Amino acid sequence: MKIIDILKKGIKSADKVVIGIDKVNRTENEREPEETSTKNGIRIPIGLHGAKEVQYLTLGVGGSHHALIAGVAGSGKSSLLHTIILQALSQYGPDELRIYLVDFKRGVEFKIYADYKLPSFEVVAIESEREFGYNILKALEREQKIRADRFKRVKERKIDRIEDYRALPNAAPMPRILVIMDEFHELFSNASDKIGKESAEMMERIVRQGRAFGVHIILASQSYSNVGGLDKSVYDQMAVRIVLKCSKTDASLLLGDGSSDVDQISIDDPGRAIYNSEAGNKEYNSHFRVAFIDPSKHREILEGVSERTCKLSNNKTRILLSNIEDNKYSIFNQFTDYDMEACKVPGRLYLGEPLSVVNNLNMDLVRNEYANMLMVGSDSDKARSMFAFAMLSLAINYWVSHNKKAPEEPFIYFLNYKPLRDDYFIDAPNILAAELLTKYVKNIPISNPGEIRNTIQNLYSASMDTQGSVSSENKYLMVFGYQRAEDLKSEDKAAEKQDIMSMMSSRNQGPTHSMKEMIEVILTMGAQNGIHSVFWQDDFKALDFADRKLITYFYQKIAFDMSKEDYSQFVGVNDISQFGENTAVYNNRIDDTRSFRPYQSPDREWLETVCESLNQ
Repeated sequence: MKIIDILKKGIKSADKVVIGIDKVNRTENEREPEETSTKNGIRIPIGLHGAKEVQYLTLGVGGSHHALIAGVAGSGKSSLLHTIILQALSQYGPDELRIYLVDFKRGVEFKIYADYKLPSFEVVAIESEREFGYNILKALEREQKIRADRFKRVKERKIDRIEDYRALPNAAPMPRILVIMDEFHELFSNASDKIGKESAEMMERIVRQGRAFGVHIILASQSYSNVGGLDKSVYDQMAVRIVLKCSKTDASLLLGDGSSDVDQISIDDPGRAIYNSEAGNKEYNSHFRVAFIDPSKHREILEGVSERTCKLSNNKTRILLSNIEDNKYSIFNQFTDYDMEACKVPGRLYLGEPLSVVNNLNMDLVRNEYANMLMVGSDSDKARSMFAFAMLSLAINYWVSHNKKAPEEPFIYFLNYKPLRDDYFIDAPNILAAELLTKYVKNIPISNPGEIRNTIQNLYSASMDTQGSVSSENKYLMVFGYQRAEDLKSEDKAAEKQDIMSMMSSRNQGPTHSMKEMIEVILTMGAQNGIHSVFWQDDFKALDFADRKLITYFYQKIAFDMSKEDYSQFVGVNDISQFGENTAVYNNRIDDTRSFRPYQSPDREWLETVCESLNQ
């Protein structure tokens, strides 16, 4: 039976044809000047039809401005998208085409594009949250308004199309924009919430108006039958249809009367597809085979593109990855090249990626009243990761601003009341504090109450020393698992209970105050004198019940993995329907509340590499 199965599989594979991408490509020297310009549209080779006729994807010409792609798992949809992306990168420079790549599904299919500096990319978002997709549409609408304004400013003649604008002598660069959204249906998965409803409205406007401004959308999905919230009129305006093996329902939606042609495509023959540029008109169905990118050559091609295009533009790609190690533009991967002026704010924390197109989320602990940070959320792994990146941020800020030198003594004091009891996963903040970053972080064992008291006593004294704090370095108290820190909440002391003013007048008389009182002074007076605190507590209700006043000492807050009621009370967020499982909320008393994606816990090898530089 096994032999028969093998023979059947061999027969099915015998007539399969794999077309390498080199079969449809022209070299850089062979291309005509008009082939490298998007002035009159985008035209890139994506495969072969017939014996050796090149199949092109054409956008911005005639009625072909946007495209729909359908293909079930295993049909070759991802390979097609890779071909489109790589061909666009290879053929056009950053001044001709800018690309937004947004992947809503789980996986690392398109992460390879974040591994290189590719200035033609405006955005590379992997496992994108719906909110980020929503913000991309907002950014595209803003760009269309900017382009409309630039058209109006031309006095010589009326301009209402990108082609006319780019034909002007000495016109400023205006590249076309190609937006690729894979598994886009996730963005519209909840048609009744704000993100789903407003995204559908924006998508309709962008698709309708984008042709005039050089904005082209490619939407791809394994299935269209369950896409809710997006009106069919949007599809009607997207004339280009590329259909791989898919369900009859999807084929009918995209190809209409020509949908029966999909029956000729076998699921065992990925890469076979139908190209139609007339909104499904059967007469325009073109059967073709997608050009395949050899994985062993993919990176080599991207390296060449990166080397060539980086000479043309210094545009920095907005990369959204949970795994910050792979973001070439992040401070953690570039700080060794920074000069002293690059890290002027010693207390700036880099804990995650904002869910906005512009990466402008600044979490700054500066010398102001109550400039402390309180993290509250039930996911200890997420909190642990943010603590690790807080330590790295503070260490990098110091190292860069001090002419790439490590400190003489630690300035971060770490109390870990909830260490990770799992040998498989790493306890990143504990590793940093106890092993890799000891020049910057002092690990205070929670089993040593005397050392804890001495640390708190010293920070308490420094918090009230307004004279000595002016020239001193900032210090940071980091408490992980405050819910377990009973010793820090203790009211036991050697002398009678005193108010804060009495404590100030007797600060040099020894440890006569309770730990709770000293913590209160550190939180209320420390930040003004450069003593900042970062606490994590797992449950908001428990903290609110035990010490509601303590919450008011933190002007910066991070909320995650909590109930709707707790979000509302802690950071004033009432609508959490759009939150993904990786969403956190940052709030302070100056800026608006911002959503962001906390970085995933880094691996040890990467931590060792970063810390090796910091310890020089």
